[in-house]
Amino acid sequence: MVTELKKFVDANKVFFGINQSLKNANKLNRVCLPSDVRDDTIDMLKSKKIKFDVVDLSKEEISERLELDFYCEVFGLKK
Repeated sequence: MVTELKKFVDANKVFFGINQSLKNANKLNRVCLPSDVRDDTIDMLKSKKIKFDVVDLSKEEISERLELDFYCEVFGLKK
């Protein structure tokens, strides 16, 4: 899953964060969440009927593997 996420990041086809993902919900293919995602974030996605996958890695581990200089809780993958 992280390899696929890396391809989307490299292709600039990712919305980072819950606000950007909710704002662009009609442009999303799907959403990936880290294992330590907050319950509030899941509730927001469910309320907007946005489908998501939970990755078996924490925010910190995903940031390290994607070589990001920030932690992100929501990765919205563009269509």
